[in-house]
Amino acid sequence: MKTIAIINQKGGVGKTTTTVNLGAALVKRGFRVLLIDLDPQANLTTHLGYEEQDSHFNINGAIDDLMDNKDYQGTIRSSVLHHNEGVDVIPCNIELAGLEFKMQSSIAGGNILKSLLKVFENDYDYCLIDCQPSLNILPVNAMTASDYLLIPVATQGLAVKGLTDLMTTAKGIKTYLNSELSVLGVLFTFAEAHTNQTKAVIELVTEAYKDNKDMPIFKTIIPKAVVGGETAMTGQSIFYKNGSCILAQRYMDLADEVIVATKGEE
Repeated sequence: MKTIAIINQKGGVGKTTTTVNLGAALVKRGFRVLLIDLDPQANLTTHLGYEEQDSHFNINGAIDDLMDNKDYQGTIRSSVLHHNEGVDVIPCNIELAGLEFKMQSSIAGGNILKSLLKVFENDYDYCLIDCQPSLNILPVNAMTASDYLLIPVATQGLAVKGLTDLMTTAKGIKTYLNSELSVLGVLFTFAEAHTNQTKAVIELVTEAYKDNKDMPIFKTIIPKAVVGGETAMTGQSIFYKNGSCILAQRYMDLADEVIVATKGEE
């Protein structure tokens, strides 16, 4: 199972949308896909049409059981939801935020998610983790458990500064917790054709990392589209809403890039 953390400490860059639509695109390419909601805001959970329930059978329940030496394997397996588009989902709720201090206080606090995902290592081809917009113990867990980082960057704001902060943290994770971690790619999102803002951000980031082989940039650029926001209200991916639109085609292009990049290291 190849595990990819969809991560950026900046909010509003399209992490959840990328997780949902890349996951659905990989399913369309014939792969078995697991999505993990690791953001206490539970945006992935609600995007896919699941209500935030006060239930123990979710990612926070499994984390809690693992730290308390209970049957975390049973909990994590019972937490899997089977979405009608073919992806499997492990949800969360706001109670995940309350576990952060407990995780930070644990000796193995940075490795908890990695231990949980070992349960599924032969069940799926890809696991995508939707991370919260921060660099605290939850994203640290995601990076420790992952083979790759996929970094959405909205074509607006201080994109380079956010990337610099993230890469500093990722370098520490790679040094001390996960020597196999690498960046799969930077993904430009919410791009508006022919606007100076979009062009400026793409040029700025590309120039900053053009000589850095550890920071590849996807050829695929995700456009800003009204239909993208509308899908979050339907509990489905863009493919269910309009599988032939330009936005859906771009996510298929992204999936193809991901497939090539991850297979290239086998």
